[in-house]
Amino acid sequence: MALLDPGTGLQQRPFEHDPSFPVVDMSSPAFVAKMADRAKRSGLSQAEYVALISSIWDRRPEIPAVIANVAAMGRAAGAPMLSHDDTQPETRSFYRALGSRISEFPMNLAAAQAARDNGDWIIFGAPNAARGGSHLGSPGAGDMVRQGLCDILGSDYFYPAMLSAIARLHADGCGTLSDLWRMVSTHPAQASGLMDRGRIAPGLRADLVLIDWPEGGTPAPRLTLVNGRTAYSSMPAG
Repeated sequence: MALLDPGTGLQQRPFEHDPSFPVVDMSSPAFVAKMADRAKRSGLSQAEYVALISSIWDRRPEIPAVIANVAAMGRAAGAPMLSHDDTQPETRSFYRALGSRISEFPMNLAAAQAARDNGDWIIFGAPNAARGGSHLGSPGAGDMVRQGLCDILGSDYFYPAMLSAIARLHADGCGTLSDLWRMVSTHPAQASGLMDRGRIAPGLRADLVLIDWPEGGTPAPRLTLVNGRTAYSSMPAG
């Protein structure tokens, strides 16, 4: 949110389409200086870069209609849709009305609770859970799991974090291993509408991971099957 007025906290910012959204003064020396590196990467001067940002921001009233059009195409295709970094119950309501029933990384308790109260899926980042908190000051995934405000752990760019997160949450007493594991298996599949996977049951895809997890030790993947075929193995052949 480069255009958010610095006097407003990122986690508490108003709904983005609110006409009174607090915008930074783009003519201020501080903002122009902040854009220096970005302007350099773009090949534009600082003044040209700031002017470009300003011209794009002026088109802000067009955005809701564009979002509505994209959402209509998503609904027509039966595609699951997410909203990202919700900060207000109003934000979640806006996207829910468009067919988005997944809240990815709500940035405060009120936004997460609004999702839960309306039966939406809630995602937090596995790296957040694995490291014991958010690097942005958003809710800690472990705390949200304890409060029943987290259904899914997303890899958030670092795939090994999913296993690490489950191990950390289990060690911290946030839930049983079977309940926690659903956050990286059953629940993501259900939220995505992929009803042929996410569970071990007859007739479903055999997407399986064999993990060596000694009591009190570190879990390590040993074998991965994708639809019944070996995709990874650290075990000797034969």
